[in-house]
Amino acid sequence: MLTAKVIGHIWSTRKAESLNGLKFMLVEVMGGKDAGKRMVVADIISAGVGDRVIVTFGSAARRMLRNGNYRRRLYRL
Repeated sequence: MLTAKVIGHIWSTRKAESLNGLKFMLVEVMGGKDAGKRMVVADIISAGVGDRVIVTFGSAARRMLRNGNYRRRLYRL
């Protein structure tokens, strides 16, 4: 897990069918050796630009989404 700040929305004209219904956000990592690194995450909590969130990876993210196809998930702080 890591903390990040939502800095934007990601728009897609087409995406894989398994990703339909998910909103994608651009986040910037806060603190640690990866501070400033940006990544795209799947958002199911309706976080907004400026929100601080926790990003999870791997099995924790898959369990929250109840689907094995997603690798990252975020939580609002």
